[in-house]
Amino acid sequence: MSDNTSNDSTGSMEQFMDPVSFHMIFQNLNLHALSEANVQVNVLRLDLIDPIYGGNKWFKLKYNLIEAKRLNQATLLSFGGAFSNHIAALARVGKLYNFKTIGIIRGETTSISNPTLKRASEDGMQLHFVSREEYRLLRENKDSVSKQFENCYIIPEGGSNTLGVKGCIDIGKLISEDTDYVVLPIATGSTLAGVYIGAPNSCNVIGISVLKGESFLESDVLAKLSRQDLMTSMPNDKFRLIHDYSFGGYAKSNNMLTNWIAEFEKQTGILIEPIYSGKLFYGFFDLLSKNYFKKGSKITLIHTGGRQYLES
Repeated sequence: MSDNTSNDSTGSMEQFMDPVSFHMIFQNLNLHALSEANVQVNVLRLDLIDPIYGGNKWFKLKYNLIEAKRLNQATLLSFGGAFSNHIAALARVGKLYNFKTIGIIRGETTSISNPTLKRASEDGMQLHFVSREEYRLLRENKDSVSKQFENCYIIPEGGSNTLGVKGCIDIGKLISEDTDYVVLPIATGSTLAGVYIGAPNSCNVIGISVLKGESFLESDVLAKLSRQDLMTSMPNDKFRLIHDYSFGGYAKSNNMLTNWIAEFEKQTGILIEPIYSGKLFYGFFDLLSKNYFKKGSKITLIHTGGRQYLES
């Protein structure tokens, strides 16, 4: 699969939803730090599905789109910030598969002010800018949204509903049985919950938090795992969240991370950004330097996308 892999608008939605439509690439990393630590590492390149709708967003959206089609809903509505990967992905798949899309955008911005929103608008999404307070109220009150925007299929922020988690279970199923650790970035916890359910029982699943979520992320993941239609008997000690690499919070960064990313890309050829994947890879290699992983371990890092930030 090349970096330019995508589905054109002539394909059926069923083809888009079928995971065998894509050849998932596991890229081996051959770096001195890994051989020195005596670990084997590969990267699950979900970002190569597509620069805009690829990554974990594709998995979070696919069952939601199937459900919207089943319900004969022609309009998809969701929520996000001005730089949301989810908003960008939803607008693009809506364009590809003939759904109208509406994005409720958080913040005081009242105009299209960055490449993410410009692209979403060009893909046909109707953008509605609301204050943070109104955003919170709408996000938490589905009935109010349904009254204001009739006949819409509502997808929560980030695609983080049960169907979104179900899609991420399919990511976990891609992990081989001999894997000791799976490491991925985490924001809402939906991707980690799905990967945790879908991955082999022997895997330790580690989430690198990209936001300051020490007070709620663990409980959010447990809440997702306890949903009646996602019940799992796996022990809770098989996943762990690490909060040391948020660099101050969501979408925050510094020169150290920026410089580290540039060097990593030079060595591996893997494009990453500082919001999700940059923090994942930086955190992993820092943990490696602290002997966090057992010698002889087989480790999979999940590149969850975010490449729309790198598209002009």
